[in-house]
Amino acid sequence: MKRNKFYLVPLLFLVPSLFGCAPSASSGSSALSSSNDSSTPSSSNESSALSSSNESSIPASSKESSQSSSQEQPLTYKLTIIDPNDFIFDKKTDEESYYEAGEEIKIHSYPIMDADLAMYVDGVFSCIQTDVETDEGYCWEYKFVMPSKDVTLEFRIQGGGPIPSSAL
Repeated sequence: MKRNKFYLVPLLFLVPSLFGCAPSASSGSSALSSSNDSSTPSSSNESSALSSSNESSIPASSKESSQSSSQEQPLTYKLTIIDPNDFIFDKKTDEESYYEAGEEIKIHSYPIMDADLAMYVDGVFSCIQTDVETDEGYCWEYKFVMPSKDVTLEFRIQGGGPIPSSAL
């Protein structure tokens, strides 16, 4: 007898429609399911009643703040590049020069013979170039992480002699 009870319990979970626990596919398939349908509220009514009671308990201000925070646009900051000799070849237009704080920006320039092209951030020296090999040859690369403010990058030649007018 104990053995039968042991096997009966898993049957309840395997075939719940036999015991009126699961909704039937057709409305009149068994008397048990039709009697349960009329005596118990439908699950859609229960869920709508639950959702309406939960919504009424949430203050309107927290609803609005959760909706507005999910729709907020990330803050962007303007990056201005000053390059009087036009060595930087991938400058962005004014509309494209806005970045999010923390975004890494890579800027590329043409190499200069016997000199360095230094990058200054808001007038303070930041770095000199890094050589990068591309399919078209070598170029110089500068990496910069955008802070949470508008920034001006200025590129100045360090070392070497004056630039001949034919090179400009």
